[in-house]
Amino acid sequence: MPVSKSDAIAAAKALNGSVNAVVNNAKYHDKSHWSKQNAIAALNYKPVCGYYWRKEVKEKWTKKGDQSDSTYEKPTPKKLKLYTQAKEISFHAVGINDCWRLLSHALGQASISNGEFREGDAGTRVVVATEFPEGYGGWTLYNDERGDTPCDYIAVVIETGGGAANAQIVTHFPASKNYIDGKAVLK
Repeated sequence: MPVSKSDAIAAAKALNGSVNAVVNNAKYHDKSHWSKQNAIAALNYKPVCGYYWRKEVKEKWTKKGDQSDSTYEKPTPKKLKLYTQAKEISFHAVGINDCWRLLSHALGQASISNGEFREGDAGTRVVVATEFPEGYGGWTLYNDERGDTPCDYIAVVIETGGGAANAQIVTHFPASKNYIDGKAVLK
């Protein structure tokens, strides 16, 4: 019997907040998704691989007329007019804590029916896809002529066989809109 959208939501609800589900997934998580370097290395044995990134924004204060005098701590109100402020944006590879945050975000959103609910590759698997939380994103890399693709979603593949109480996370990865749109919509 095909999996319905309500089955997918029930599975996400059962997994949402489950420390065991998140910990078990992280323990067996495919680390190729943790950085661009790991994803590039993974292209040696698979045709496509996505990776997550985390954005960090810092305020940098530079003394007017002296570029060598800068700090990341806000000057005192008395000295504030002597400095100019700029924002520095940097992008970083993710780690296990970021993956937990992303997975928890995706399951939390899916459990309240936010996101996309699509058929998985096996009859009892579903793909739930939610937009990234603030400060995160992803890219998909290919080992052929296709260019890199920015990703809009965190895709979580859930095995729903046996009902929501037995739901298991298969994997999660950054996914493009084209990937999600290529999967049949659950009804």
